[in-house]
Amino acid sequence: PQQNNNAQRHAPELKTTLPSIESDLYALGTIFYELFTDRTTQLEADGVSIISPRRINSQLSPSIDLLISQLLSADVECRPNSSYSVQMQLLAELEALRCGPSRATISAWINMRSTAKIVAAA
Repeated sequence: PQQNNNAQRHAPELKTTLPSIESDLYALGTIFYELFTDRTTQLEADGVSIISPRRINSQLSPSIDLLISQLLSADVECRPNSSYSVQMQLLAELEALRCGPSRATISAWINMRSTAKIVAAA
């Protein structure tokens, strides 16, 4: 099961190209999907099949639902173009909800975390 979960986090384009920021963002989308729905994405021959996260978790906002769907797009061009844009969308969502820590605190935490090297298990 663990090996299968890791395979489901691989972007479809990794069958023919090297890893990229876009493929990393795809993997982030699979993690968000699992986090917010308590379900894994389903790997199919032509990519990942998902049910809208908001259909599973009605407490999700439309903007988070859209972000996850964009991150999981089989089309690289439809994904966010950087982790910074994902960060800004998440910060905007937090501000809209008026919950959690301040934007400065979250930005400081994200910047601190982004300086650490993350080694992916193969």
